[in-house]
Amino acid sequence: MLNQYTAMTTKIRGMRGKLLKREDYINLSYLTSEREIADYLKRHPGYQDLLQDVEINKVTRVELEGLLNSSIYEDYNKLFRFGNLKQRKFLHIHGITYEVIVLKKFLRRAFNVAEIYQEVGNEFLVFLSKHSKLDFDRLQNAVTVK
Repeated sequence: MLNQYTAMTTKIRGMRGKLLKREDYINLSYLTSEREIADYLKRHPGYQDLLQDVEINKVTRVELEGLLNSSIYEDYNKLFRFGNLKQRKFLHIHGITYEVIVLKKFLRRAFNVAEIYQEVGNEFLVFLSKHSKLDFDRLQNAVTVK
């Protein structure tokens, strides 16, 4: 039984190596602007590709959050594609967490949906549209929560 998870565990450990360490979080806690945070992350190996096209002097909190969320969803998507059917079932159940986050964002911003796509990241919305029963077109066009 352990053998069926060995490949997935190895993949996760490899991906984990690119995450921020405790020292990185401490350093980030001393930064005071989006520009400083984006600049710090742009120099970190795990975020270089993600932030390569970002203009550091013009980055906003919403844009930065959207990019970081996209990074999470891209990693989730990599694991989903890598996994076998049993592992995908588990990941699908775990993915409901992200689906709920997206749904809550849509509900909070029923009148300003454009920001959702910045915050959540279009990549994950595309992924969710394939694996979710949420109707994103209806959510996007909603003007009330009824």
